Amino acid sequence: MRFLVLGPLRAVGDDGADATPRGQRALDLLAALVLRRRQPVDPQVLLELVWGDEAVDLDVSAVHTVVARLRRTLGGSAVETTPRGYRLAESTSVDADEFAACVARARQVTESAAAIAAYDEALAMWRPGTAYDGASDELVAADRSRLIALRDLVREALTEALLDTGERAHAERALQTASELVDTDPLRERAHELLMTAQVRLGRQADALATYRSLQELLRDELGIDPGPQVAALHARVLAQDRELLGVAMPRPGERRRSAPPAPLTPLVGRDDELAVLTEALAHRRLVTITGPGGVGKSRLLAEAYHRAAPDDDLGYVDLAIGDELQPSDLCDAVAAAFAVRLPSGLSPLDALAEALGGRSAALFLDEAERAQETTAAVVGGLLPRCPGLRVCVTSRRALDLSGQRNLELGPLTCPEPHMPPEQARDTPAVRLLLDRLLDRSPGLELDPEGITLLGRLARQVDGLPLALELLARQASIRSLAELDVAAARPLDLTGEQDRPERH
Repeated sequence: MRFLVLGPLRAVGDDGADATPRGQRALDLLAALVLRRRQPVDPQVLLELVWGDEAVDLDVSAVHTVVARLRRTLGGSAVETTPRGYRLAESTSVDADEFAACVARARQVTESAAAIAAYDEALAMWRPGTAYDGASDELVAADRSRLIALRDLVREALTEALLDTGERAHAERALQTASELVDTDPLRERAHELLMTAQVRLGRQADALATYRSLQELLRDELGIDPGPQVAALHARVLAQDRELLGVAMPRPGERRRSAPPAPLTPLVGRDDELAVLTEALAHRRLVTITGPGGVGKSRLLAEAYHRAAPDDDLGYVDLAIGDELQPSDLCDAVAAAFAVRLPSGLSPLDALAEALGGRSAALFLDEAERAQETTAAVVGGLLPRCPGLRVCVTSRRALDLSGQRNLELGPLTCPEPHMPPEQARDTPAVRLLLDRLLDRSPGLELDPEGITLLGRLARQVDGLPLALELLARQASIRSLAELDVAAARPLDLTGEQDRPERH
């Protein structure tokens, strides 16, 4: 059984026949199980998620009834009963997982034409309509936003790969994809930057200048700000008729582009001490692990350390969310691509990688090792003794089983105590993060002491987890703070294990 969420919510049998349940409750209950597909869900939790305010007049027998209907539609083995509740069988699959794995593989590709094909493959998984179409909005809003944001990042990456080829046909296609991104999100500066670049490549400098003016006017009208430094610098280059904009610096024969974690789009809040400890550890230790629960900010801290490194540092990055069956040979290939080295033939993958890296002084960043814990430990443990100049930074739910590592355990952001004065609560890391993200969406937002107290309560309700705070702020565009207060008190899965565009 396969569940499709990249478009209308659908269930497809192994024979390809449509097995989508009918009725809103059945669709919503299926959506709730898909959202928490890696863990059992207590019937009481399902009752509150699917029935919302109506749950107060019902008991879990309503859930059992809808589950029975689901099983008749999907087949008896699709939904399992465990001591802790219901869950989807491990034999089922979800297209969102396949999409995330495809995107992760595409990010490791270093040749432009292959990258274009890989990103096209990922985007082809989407069907007309929004993610989880048909399910109740309040149930799927967070994951829907995550998937749409990831799709837009993939479209940006596709546009970049198209422009990297230097071919006119690809520039024309890049113009189309960038235009679609701008239409989707008119305030997205990176989309305007890509659109301007494509326009210049096609000899349409006047259009590029008009694109910048349109963005400038929109940002001033909507947010009272000017375009950021990157777009402004590109605008200056267009005005100066910079000839380098007309082409692209192609790689030298045999040279491959390196991967990097997505550059953070928002400021790091509440993690100055942890970043300082990480930077110090990376300077003096050869293996550093960042551990902590899902959503606590491990990937974000790693990305900050990567992008704050000196420009001439030799860095490599691998996203280990390539797949759950990652083998040592796969990881060796990914590390080789990250450092743009070719593996010599006639050796095992690990021996070849160790020889290729040799004595170079370099730092390797590995994200989400919990997806391939044993493989990561085997490769890292095999490289460090043979590559004396190599340093490794790893994020994982738990530390690697290797000696000599420095472990930085990341905890939730500090929340204000229930009776803390608002002026003090405002300065706690969890409230600072939530307020910062709310101001991103509503620059004119002003909160009185009661509002700050409410933010503190929201922060406590999600245990100060940065990802949950980010999701709360995102939902503030469609809900009031009072509504968020009610929603946060429910056991809604704000910190599921699925990949998100701005990872934590």
